[in-house]
Amino acid sequence: MVEKKKTSRYSPEFRERAVRLLDEHRSDYPSLSVACREIGGKLGCSGDSLHDWWKQARRDAGA
Repeated sequence: MVEKKKTSRYSPEFRERAVRLLDEHRSDYPSLSVACREIGGKLGCSGDSLHDWWKQARRDAGA
């Protein structure tokens, strides 16, 4: 069986910027899920992806 290499559509820099924007503007929205959906839409990624990246960044930071 041949394994396919999974390639990311978004660069690590894009993900870091998206997470930073979410952190900076999260309080402007009524909930985290709304913030992810709205900010992700403006950046051209899904809210689910942005939420996953945010959770991973928090884990990586030890939070």
